[in-house]
Amino acid sequence: MGLTANLKLPYPEPADSVDVPRDIKALAETTDTYTTDAVTVRYATGANSSLPGAETDIITLALTPGNWAILATLTADWSTTGSPRYTVNLRGTNSAVIATTAIYTGGTNGTVPVAFQVIRYPIAVAGNVRLTAYQTGVTGGNALVSYGILTARKLA
Repeated sequence: MGLTANLKLPYPEPADSVDVPRDIKALAETTDTYTTDAVTVRYATGANSSLPGAETDIITLALTPGNWAILATLTADWSTTGSPRYTVNLRGTNSAVIATTAIYTGGTNGTVPVAFQVIRYPIAVAGNVRLTAYQTGVTGGNALVSYGILTARKLA
């Protein structure tokens, strides 16, 4: 019997004997070992909140030890007043940056979505994963954060 590359699900090979109950049981037992732990935090405001010059937590998610798949999205209206730059970080439980992006509006106001996807993030000690943002450069403008999602699913 073979195994798929990613999820290690069993499948019959051409030379294997056919035993449908055995094969379905093997698939069910393998699938049953996968966790369904998932955590999602949504951030939404009716009135947008401005970003300060210092790095600020937008969303915080508490995770337990294990391997996690993480997806973070953030939508904001990025202002060009004073041509500021904005930095959005996804920080791990040890506060190290897992993913980052810088936004420079270049003279145009508008909404720019930001998305990070981390396929496997190992956590040894329980802690918080944080989606943060801040303004740098000229401080005349600001970003009005309107919506964000930080979600994680524990992997086997």
